[in-house]
Amino acid sequence: MRNYFGVPLILLIFVTACAPVNLPASTQILPTVLADRIVTAALTEQEQMAPSATMQPTTAIPPTATLQPTAVPTFVPTPMPALFDRAGFRQFAITRSYFPGLLDYLGERSYSKISSALSPDGNLIAISACWGSMDNYWNCETRKSGFLVVIDTNTGDLLTEIPLGEGWPGPLAFTPDGKSLLYSTDENKVVLWDLSTNKPDLTLINLTAKGSTIYPDVAVAPDGRSYAAVINSTLYVWNRSGEILLQTPAYQSWASAALSYSADGSRLVVFSPNRTGVDVYETSGWKMKDRFNLNKIRDASISPDGHLLAGINPLDNTAVVWDVDTGERLAELDPGLQANSVNFNPAGDLLIISGMGNLDHEDGYSTIGTLYETRTWSHLDNLYSFSDNGKVEFNRDGSRMAVFSSRFPTIWELPDAQLQEGFDVVQQFQAALHTGDYAAAASLFEVDYWEVESLTEMGIDRNDLAGSFKRLCDAQAIFCQPVKELVLMGYDWEDMVYLVRLTASDGGIFSSPQGAQVIYIYLRPGMDGQPRIIYPPQER
Repeated sequence: MRNYFGVPLILLIFVTACAPVNLPASTQILPTVLADRIVTAALTEQEQMAPSATMQPTTAIPPTATLQPTAVPTFVPTPMPALFDRAGFRQFAITRSYFPGLLDYLGERSYSKISSALSPDGNLIAISACWGSMDNYWNCETRKSGFLVVIDTNTGDLLTEIPLGEGWPGPLAFTPDGKSLLYSTDENKVVLWDLSTNKPDLTLINLTAKGSTIYPDVAVAPDGRSYAAVINSTLYVWNRSGEILLQTPAYQSWASAALSYSADGSRLVVFSPNRTGVDVYETSGWKMKDRFNLNKIRDASISPDGHLLAGINPLDNTAVVWDVDTGERLAELDPGLQANSVNFNPAGDLLIISGMGNLDHEDGYSTIGTLYETRTWSHLDNLYSFSDNGKVEFNRDGSRMAVFSSRFPTIWELPDAQLQEGFDVVQQFQAALHTGDYAAAASLFEVDYWEVESLTEMGIDRNDLAGSFKRLCDAQAIFCQPVKELVLMGYDWEDMVYLVRLTASDGGIFSSPQGAQVIYIYLRPGMDGQPRIIYPPQER
């Protein structure tokens, strides 16, 4: 530190003596003790460099007033984003569940989602779907009813619609730079689409099949050097020029073959023939590393470093984890939900098993996943949401997550200032109800036009909010306990929704009469723009 700061400080002191420097208001200053230590070190070095008694200075320097050390601005590195990892996942919130461009595009028409993908930088999502219901033999309305759109996750705007002709689009994968999209159709066609020109860049295969209800699964290598697809129970791998590197038997279900690369690009996984397990290929020479048996496997995922493999057993909704290098079965996990998909986070320290919670208890309705840490495979937490469950995908560094349900996706990341302010209001509101300060609670509440009827049925008089809250708390018709902890917050269209646990009288976690411990509280910006409670917590 001495060598780093000494010379710049000497220059700074003399310049300051001639003309004071006004630091910008936004400049952060070192703590006083640390600044004093740096100045002391600089002055000591200055004394060591001063002329000795035997040296004659060329020019006499008149005595001056004692110089006061100038505060030194410190270098403040750009803070790293919070990541969805073991240390930061609890900070995540649902920052978008409303995509105006998609809603305008859909209008009043019904549709069925087929597949979705999140771009590596997290700024785009692609959705393949078709008009009408696919409940009847997986068929859409007509041969021209499929559509494929790309949406901006930051604004919710629809950016591109990719023309499909007479095909229905299937699975999707972005290239590493997010500039192109690899997609398949039920015609057994796999196309690399240039999003900037909205034109095809490369057609990897086109078998011109008609009327199929199976969609080829696709994947793009993290370095963009290869593309993979499973078509007609055959795994194909191409280089970026479209030359085949591998062609071998595999398996695909309706729209998935569990086809994916490890984040380091070293390995590729795919369902084994007849869906009897998972095959792992080394991408260096395109040889099979091993086959991991799990009959009728539902989904599989490989860890970012390629050393761990997880698969869903559909017979009992458990997940099995293997060591890819040794073939050892490391763990069998029971997530306590109807497991549909499995995924590792980009840091590789979490395994997320996604699916609908078992509805044998109240909180199961809010459960969309279970988290395990990958050192000991111990259960770490559940993933809760006020939205639907779905497949989880991350951007490259794990600072943004998407949950792709059967309807609308949700984007998860750090909450904005309004969500954080809203949680303060939630805490104040519940504290006021708990202490009997019903006037304060009323000041944090606003009767929303759309909620008038339901609030009236609940017993809330909009002309006497304080009296209404007292009556409801006395009757235990609403929950008037203080907040113990936040479970999740996020935007549900225009509403702000907070999933919290409340404090019981004994200091533990409050359970509702029906057994719920995860309690919902709704807010919306009021007439003055400030967050206001629009619906108090009660049994759902």
